[in-house]
Amino acid sequence: MECTKCGKSLSSTDKFCIDCGERVENEQETAATAENIEEIHSAQNEEQVQSNSEKKTSNSGGNEKVEQAKKAASDYFTFFKSQIKQPILVAERNKDRYALFGYISFGVFAFLFSLASFFEQRALFDGFFSSFMGDEINFFEVFLTNLIYIFILLVACAGIIFLVLKFVMKIELKFQDSISRFGSWMTVPILIAAAYLIFSIIGISEINTLLTILMLALIQMAIIFTFFSYRSQMKKLDPIYGLVLVYFGVALFLGLTGDFLVGSMIRMFRF
Repeated sequence: MECTKCGKSLSSTDKFCIDCGERVENEQETAATAENIEEIHSAQNEEQVQSNSEKKTSNSGGNEKVEQAKKAASDYFTFFKSQIKQPILVAERNKDRYALFGYISFGVFAFLFSLASFFEQRALFDGFFSSFMGDEINFFEVFLTNLIYIFILLVACAGIIFLVLKFVMKIELKFQDSISRFGSWMTVPILIAAAYLIFSIIGISEINTLLTILMLALIQMAIIFTFFSYRSQMKKLDPIYGLVLVYFGVALFLGLTGDFLVGSMIRMFRF
């Protein structure tokens, strides 16, 4: 073995050249160093591949959820159009597989009505009452309180209908069936709620009074239609008594939860 710098002959055990002092690396050390470098590069490549794979999986999962949301929105829009054309006929054919659309209808109606209510209340208390009111009405308190309460109220109505049909009228159905049918009949009130929102933004309160009465009437009709859509299966009790029980349940729910809503309104207006 020779020194790579000065060419002096060296033994295999020498660590340094005795003439120039150059450090001597033997073949084993060189091979070990090369092997270590290769292992480091291999580990880095594996980490890079794993990182890229995780990123692709994450992006794929996110894209999949977006596509599912788009499909659900598209399907609901198609459902909504068909429901508007024939509200009663289509709703009576709906089964539990349309329950998702029922929940969406509850949410859309609650959203439109709550937003319109905020504009109505703001217009009311920006006038004469603003002289002795405190701060302005808080948007999120008014909107969120109404949104949550109305959504829960609609679900509760469907639940009360289900309980009476299932345990009093002895009809075989699932809770999702009640959600589906009651939610289907909410499509017309949704259109009225959209008009209510538009006129609330414009500030035409006279028309909004009529629209509010119309919305309440349509919701009552939705309850009645949902209940009587199972009339052919009612054998244990006359339907009118079952409907009375439904309205008793709704009134009881309103009585138990009304204090919460009134208290929330008082806190919003800060008398």
